Amino acid sequence: MGLSSFVHILSIPFLACCVLSLRWSCELLSQCIIEHFNPRQISFGTIRAQLPTQVKVLQFHFFQLRTFDHSIFDHIEDTTTYVETINSTALEEIILPSSATFHELNVINTHLAWIHFQPNDAIKGVGIASSHLKQIPPSMKNLKNLEELRIQHSFIQHLDLELLLWCSWLDTLDLTHNKIHTITSSISNAHRRSLSFLELSNNQLQTVNLEVLAPIGWFVNVDFSHNKINLLVGRFTSDHITNLKLSNNRLKVLDFCQWDPKLRITAICFASNELSHLPNCLDRFATLTYIGFQSNKLKSVSMDVFGAMDNLTTLDLSSNEISRIAFHEDRHPKRLSRLILSKNKVECSHDNDMPFCPLEIDFKARDKNSDWERNNNSLRQQLTIVT
Repeated sequence: MGLSSFVHILSIPFLACCVLSLRWSCELLSQCIIEHFNPRQISFGTIRAQLPTQVKVLQFHFFQLRTFDHSIFDHIEDTTTYVETINSTALEEIILPSSATFHELNVINTHLAWIHFQPNDAIKGVGIASSHLKQIPPSMKNLKNLEELRIQHSFIQHLDLELLLWCSWLDTLDLTHNKIHTITSSISNAHRRSLSFLELSNNQLQTVNLEVLAPIGWFVNVDFSHNKINLLVGRFTSDHITNLKLSNNRLKVLDFCQWDPKLRITAICFASNELSHLPNCLDRFATLTYIGFQSNKLKSVSMDVFGAMDNLTTLDLSSNEISRIAFHEDRHPKRLSRLILSKNKVECSHDNDMPFCPLEIDFKARDKNSDWERNNNSLRQQLTIVT
């Protein structure tokens, strides 16, 4: 072993029979991994005394006790910023004391079913993945400086956006791959602020009423993909949202006529839904640069709908049932540079040697004296059509 790393298997004679599987290793004297630690057999204080003094990252693999609490946390020194426990199926409970001074806690692949946070100003990030948690811990409100919360691949069923008031510094909320079927909030827009990410993909949402969920509009990026959403309703206003994902849901109809036309949204994705028509009032979002409608049930599209979108550059209409696209010279997206129409297969209604009818793309001039009529079509020159 070089000076930058070492591996240690505990060999204290009078403890050897009890801690035979205990092992720890450190890299660069700042990151240590402790495996098969059982606090009933040896105290963490004893182990900590043999670790480097400037450990920044501390990882527990195969932790062998039901509860992780102050008996361990109290011996983690101020130099440590990151604590993780992974692949520890014995672990079911965590109690984080106020005395903890590290900044980030990650708990991955455990049987964690309950976690309690005592008031703590040091913790800025909590990540829990592959746990047995069924609710967002109520004591999360005790982490006043929390900036990032990720609970993934667990069993969370409900999201109360009051969490955003409890944790006033929270910037990222990631609850992907849970069982969330309801979202509630009593917060008004009077408390609004700018947050970065709301990740709610791969849950069980069916109806989302944005009118009673004002805090959703506080986020710059919102991901509702891979749910079971069949109804998206309510007035919606936001000074912050720029990216909205609604892909892989069950939407058949969408209406944006109640949405604030001042939204500064730049990208929106409706891929893999059941839309047979373009959403009503989509044209009010003049800031859009990307729209994805791939894998729906669209049959015919008039580009008039996108005519007021002077910032639109990419439109994905692939994998639909579109037989015809019509551009009109006096109303079309002026900056459109990429139109994706691949995998639009429409069966021919008349005898034809081809199994599918070719897709028609029609550019209609304003009149006989217009630029398009004189083959001076700037849109055609800038537009790449993918078929």
